[in-house]
Amino acid sequence: DNHSLQSLATYAITAIQEVRLLDALQEAAQLLISQPTQKVLDRLCMMANDLLNTSSSAIWLKNESNEFQLVASNGAKQKIESFSEMKKQNNALILPLGEEAEALGMFGVFNPTTSEERSVKSDWDKKVLACLANYAVLAVQNESSQQTLRRTQEQHWTAETFAAVGDISANLLHNMNNKVGAIPVRVQAIQDKYAQTLEADAYLSNTLAEIEHSAMEAMQIVQENLSHLRPIRMEKVNIAVCMKDAIHATQIPSDVQMEINSLNDLPMVIAGKQSLTFVFRNLIENAIAAMKAKGSIVIQGLSSAEWVEVSLTDSGPGIAPELHNQIFELNFSRTGSHPGKLGFGLWWVKTLMTRLGGSVHVESDGEHGTTFRLRLPIVEHV
Repeated sequence: DNHSLQSLATYAITAIQEVRLLDALQEAAQLLISQPTQKVLDRLCMMANDLLNTSSSAIWLKNESNEFQLVASNGAKQKIESFSEMKKQNNALILPLGEEAEALGMFGVFNPTTSEERSVKSDWDKKVLACLANYAVLAVQNESSQQTLRRTQEQHWTAETFAAVGDISANLLHNMNNKVGAIPVRVQAIQDKYAQTLEADAYLSNTLAEIEHSAMEAMQIVQENLSHLRPIRMEKVNIAVCMKDAIHATQIPSDVQMEINSLNDLPMVIAGKQSLTFVFRNLIENAIAAMKAKGSIVIQGLSSAEWVEVSLTDSGPGIAPELHNQIFELNFSRTGSHPGKLGFGLWWVKTLMTRLGGSVHVESDGEHGTTFRLRLPIVEHV
C-alpha cells in the first residue's frame, strides 16, 4: 500500500508540474503576441525561477562583438551580471538559445552553492528550461523580424512619398527657373542700356550686381536641394571617394582639424554617390557650426559581415539626449543654422539614408561632443 501510495503521489506531482508548465507556456505564447520583447524575456526569467524553484535566472544575448550581454534577469542580479561568473556556479543549469553552434544567447538558472535547496540538473529541469528557452528564441526572432518589417515599410513609404514629391519638385523648379531665371537677363539688359548712369552711381550699380548674384545663388540652392527629391540612381559606391568629395565641397575653417581613419579599407556599398556625398557634407557642416568653426572632427570607418559603418564625431557642446529624435524632424530648427541653406538640416540626412537602405543614429550626452553613426549594407548583402 505504501508503495502504491508513493507511486500515485509521484504521478500527482508530475501531473501538477506538467499543468504548471503548460499554463506557463500558454502565458508565454500570449506574451509573444501582445508584449514587447523585453517584457517577454523578463517574464520568462520569473517563470524559470517559479517552475524550477530556483533563486536566480538570467538571459544573455550575443552582441555585435560576439560577447554575451545580460538582457533579462530575476533574482540575485549582482551574481549573474557576468556570463563567465554564472558558468562558475556549481549549481547552475545553462542552455543555449537555439542550436548551440548558432545560439542567439544563453538561458540559465541557479541556486547559491551554500544553499540547501535542491540541485537543478534533472531531466525535468532541462525540459522546462528548454521549453522556456524556445520561447525566448521566438521573442528575439520576432523582434528582429519586426525591425526588418518596419525598416522595409519605412523605405517603401519614403519611396512612394518621394515619387510624388519628385513630380511636384520638377514643376516647381521649372516655374522658379522661368521667374527667377529672368532676373539676371533683366539685370544685364539694364546694365547695357544704362551703362553711363550706372558708372556715375556706384550704389545703383552694386545693388544690381547683388540682385543678379542673389538670383543665381537662389537658383543654385533650389536645384541642389530639389535634386535629392528625384529618384536616386543606385550604384556601387566607394565610401572614401564620397567623403573626399564632401570635404572638398565644404569650406573647412583653419581652426578645425580633420582626422579620417580606415575609410579606404571599407568594402563597396550600394548607394547614390551624389546623395551619400550630400549626407557627409551636411554632417560635416553641422559639426563645424556646432563647434563654432573651432575644434576637431574624427571620421572613422568600420565594417562587419553585412554592414559598413561610418561615424563622425565632433568636439562641440553635444546634443541633449531629449533632442536626439527631434533633430531629424523636418520642422526642427536650432540657432546657428547654415546661411544659404533651406533649413532642412538633419532631416535630409535621415531621409536620404532611409532611401539608400541605411540608417543614422546620434550619440551624445549633451556636454562632450556628438557622434553620428551611419550604416549602409555592403554590396553582397543588398
